[in-house]
Amino acid sequence: MADRRADPRIPVQFQGTFSIAPSGWAKGTIVDLAVGGCCIESPTMIHPPSYLQLSLVISPQELPLVVDLAVVRWAERSRLGVKFLIVQPEQQMRLIRIIERDGQDTSTRVP
Repeated sequence: MADRRADPRIPVQFQGTFSIAPSGWAKGTIVDLAVGGCCIESPTMIHPPSYLQLSLVISPQELPLVVDLAVVRWAERSRLGVKFLIVQPEQQMRLIRIIERDGQDTSTRVP
């Protein structure tokens, strides 16, 4: 089966939180990342097409990367496939830099 993603994803291991209205926030681990979306591993199951706000902790030294609006495209076991819909320009530039940096740095890749 062909991969239909518009952007290639890189394996990462970032902690994150995501909103799940009306009950608040849930935690998860971002296991792959692209300019247009990510895969989140979480014990909290969200069913598509749920809409979320995301906060990704790239490192303790940086402010979290914020995605203002995303949609859950698929959910399987403990994983969620998420497409980014609204990302502010400065956050988009950070996202691109992170992907470029971590796509080159094999030490951040998940085995």
